[in-house]
Amino acid sequence: MLFTKSLLLIGAATVVMARERFDAIASGALFTGKDNADMEVNKLDTFRDPQNHASAVASILWNGATLAKFIPAADGLATDPYAYQDFLREISHFKGFKKAGEQRRKLDLNGRLEQLEEEIDRKYRSFNDDEDINVARHFRQLIPNNLRKEDIYGDRWLLSQIVIRQSPHSNAVSFEVGRIALEIRRERNGRAIIEPQTATLVKTDFRVDEKYLMENAQTLAEWVPVANVRTVLNLLTSKRSPNRGLTHWIFGEEDVAGSCDSGYQGDISEYAMRRH
Repeated sequence: MLFTKSLLLIGAATVVMARERFDAIASGALFTGKDNADMEVNKLDTFRDPQNHASAVASILWNGATLAKFIPAADGLATDPYAYQDFLREISHFKGFKKAGEQRRKLDLNGRLEQLEEEIDRKYRSFNDDEDINVARHFRQLIPNNLRKEDIYGDRWLLSQIVIRQSPHSNAVSFEVGRIALEIRRERNGRAIIEPQTATLVKTDFRVDEKYLMENAQTLAEWVPVANVRTVLNLLTSKRSPNRGLTHWIFGEEDVAGSCDSGYQGDISEYAMRRH
């Protein structure tokens, strides 16, 4: 159970998600825009300077995932039924992220992967006519071609896609969390099969409070490990192996400023996002 009582946290924007059990969770993360962050600057400027806020947002997301023990890059297909939901709670409670809305669309699936992608694309573009990245293709790629016999998963899957967006006209940053719960089963030959079904696409939008990050830059710099956007995208993605579908991912630590293991020993009320 997560426990947070930081002065930098509030519960007003919590993503409401039933404590539903999933047998496997496949995670992806995307970025659209230009990451202007200079990784040579000190950590304080990551939060204080708006042109670095894409990196700041990515770092806060990764910090929340770490606290929730939702580590897609290490776990591959996550099987902890509550880690993902705890991750959503962590980022929802961060006061610098404001929930801007939540939308749902029904997906009528006939069992074909191509039709799954087409249906997601059609419904996702109904959220935003000017969509400049193929989010649907990335959702489809979360489904492995094959599952090993030793990979014992049930049929209830969750596909999750985080999209961080840097405005092309300003320093404004926003992000969204898209998720689809659906049934996927393994055939005897190892092939992953989607049964014909009706699923629901849920997209939760967040805007980033630029002023809040700037005003609380000192505290955030002290307690949030900083990484560039590319590194965080890798960390939040269940990576695909050519032969085994989604599996483990080994990443370099050279892009990370600070340690994900904070080893904090003091008062929980002094910092931004912690597990107690």
